[in-house]
Amino acid sequence: MTARPPPWRIEAREHHLGDGRAVMVRPLEPADAGAMAEFFAGLTEREIYYFFRLDEPEARRLATDAPRAPAYRLLAVERSRALGYAFLQWHGDRPPNFGICLSDGAQSVGLGRALIGHLLDSAAASGVDRARLSVHPDNWRALRLYQRSGFRLVGDFVNEHQGRVQYRMETDLSAPGPAIDESLTVIPRGGLGVASSAARVQAALEARRGGLPLVLDRPARSDGEVVLVADLGPERTAWGHESGPARGAAGATEGWITRLDGRTTLVAGSGPDALARAAERYARSPGG
Repeated sequence: MTARPPPWRIEAREHHLGDGRAVMVRPLEPADAGAMAEFFAGLTEREIYYFFRLDEPEARRLATDAPRAPAYRLLAVERSRALGYAFLQWHGDRPPNFGICLSDGAQSVGLGRALIGHLLDSAAASGVDRARLSVHPDNWRALRLYQRSGFRLVGDFVNEHQGRVQYRMETDLSAPGPAIDESLTVIPRGGLGVASSAARVQAALEARRGGLPLVLDRPARSDGEVVLVADLGPERTAWGHESGPARGAAGATEGWITRLDGRTTLVAGSGPDALARAAERYARSPGG
């Protein structure tokens, strides 16, 4: 049985974007059916890839069913045009799934942060204590936004529709968001199972440094430090003599922790089990 969300305590609110535009952020209503259909029809293939495809009838249904659906649905509107959509959707007893989509002309101007903040603040005030989401590992803008909004990496899975690995993230809405340390980035490399080790390394670094480093597919800052968390796979990738253990070196089953240069540390293993052991040793080491 699908759980029903608690009654939503939310107010419409005007937000001013970085480019000077004013948008109204408010609950989705049946009267928004046309605006929702137009919004999804205007999305690019890139936006659809990172979100999901909705045809016109489905977009209209979301608006029409909004008052009765087991979901919180939020729309950002500039005059009568929809610029962004965010939701919390309940499925059974699990924490609700969060999702967000912005039109191409409404990105990088603060709308994503406004939508997420408004939705999650209202959900917390309504009695919702947790939320979860999935995100592609290469969607670094979304990953940065989600982590700044309080979501933490917890694992990964294979998206059945795309056959691609995605990260699973969760947030505790009853706790304050973490301080973010963008001087250090945790960069996972490899396939399914790497996210759990990256999350372990990230948590250890937060405890050690007092701020949460971002998990991204690239450094958060060009002058920052990096911890690579890498599954080298069954091929036992060869190393140069200056960059780590050579082929056949000890540690194939326990993984390696090595300093590659002044800014880069490698936590690696040949396979997810060896990587997990290396990540645990790194987490327990006082200095990394």
